[in-house]
Amino acid sequence: MTHRILLSFIAFVLLLPGLALASESPSGKSFDGKNPLGVSRGEFAATQEGMDLIYQRRYEDALHHFERMGFEFPASPVGPIGRALVYQSEMFEEYNFNRERAYATEIEEFESRLRAAERRGRTPEWLAFLKGVYLGVDAMYDIRKGSYVKAFDKAWDALEEMKRIARRAPEFKDVQLALGVYNYWRTVITESVPFLPRFGNHRDKGLRQMREAREEGLLAATPASFALTFSLIEKGEHEAAISEAKRTGAEYPGSILNSLILAQAYRKAERYDEALTLLKGLLATHPKVQRTWFHIGEVHYKSRKNNVAARAAYERYLESGPTGGYKAYTLYRLGQLDSRARNYEGAIARYEAALVIEPKFKRAQKRLDDAKRSLAKVESGGSKKRKPKRAIKARERSREKESK
Repeated sequence: MTHRILLSFIAFVLLLPGLALASESPSGKSFDGKNPLGVSRGEFAATQEGMDLIYQRRYEDALHHFERMGFEFPASPVGPIGRALVYQSEMFEEYNFNRERAYATEIEEFESRLRAAERRGRTPEWLAFLKGVYLGVDAMYDIRKGSYVKAFDKAWDALEEMKRIARRAPEFKDVQLALGVYNYWRTVITESVPFLPRFGNHRDKGLRQMREAREEGLLAATPASFALTFSLIEKGEHEAAISEAKRTGAEYPGSILNSLILAQAYRKAERYDEALTLLKGLLATHPKVQRTWFHIGEVHYKSRKNNVAARAAYERYLESGPTGGYKAYTLYRLGQLDSRARNYEGAIARYEAALVIEPKFKRAQKRLDDAKRSLAKVESGGSKKRKPKRAIKARERSREKESK
């Protein structure tokens, strides 16, 4: 009898919303769950714990944590959306779709729980935030699948959800991440695409909003740092981007995404040796992240110090089986290396292969046309094929030796 009472008590504790998870801190951060959205502290703190486990790359722990949340908070959509975020993080790191079936299952459960929660009408801003997160994450998924129209529609709907929250709960600073990204990158896109209507220059406003989310966000501080670093790189403020990425790296040293962003910032700042050291270290600790080979190729390509190493890195990345735009852009880079070596036949083949995958790849088309013209000049005798500088220097050294 005593054992049965004890077991009943344990079961009660494990299933009581907010009590079991609130009593522990798997992330080691001991979040208090205080929030301006009217969400119970137990649920919000558990959400913070789960998100921090994702940022720490403790994916198995995060899955277990969000699984428990699904039982402890049966009326909340957080459990399934948390598990979906884990699967998306893993797929994004590895640039594959190996967990898309599990991801789709979690999204289906999330949508079902969200509809039920919306009917009850409680914590509407919290539910709007979760819906916005889902739409934003699913938009990124669609982009990786090449479904750009679907992605745009979802991203726009996500933005509308965040705007609604900003009006109703302005003290919830996490939404400033979405608003900041919108203001900054809409400026970038409309300035670079001639036929789009002008939006004005909202770069600085966007950066301020991203910084606000990074400093005061309860759930989105780390993604805000990623977005801020990317934006600073685009703005040409490379040293500021490096400082931002280093700051996040100090808190989450195991973050693969942050390491890749930092390597890009190093490369843009022409700190090539530091970029290579970081990328090679990342490859040693996480060999499954094959995308690292592409970034190594980019460092060698941009530095112009070792075209052989650049080619080897790009080809190693192709061996991992990238799809869509990732494969097309890698072929494009290999075509550029062939053009540098004045191997125009090889360059033409690479550019044509890239255009088969991405027919609207304008830069590849332009390079293809250039390569064809250069090849025609060589074949007509109008332009002599020059030997690479290394070959010229080697020939000069050989002549010096013969003359001695």
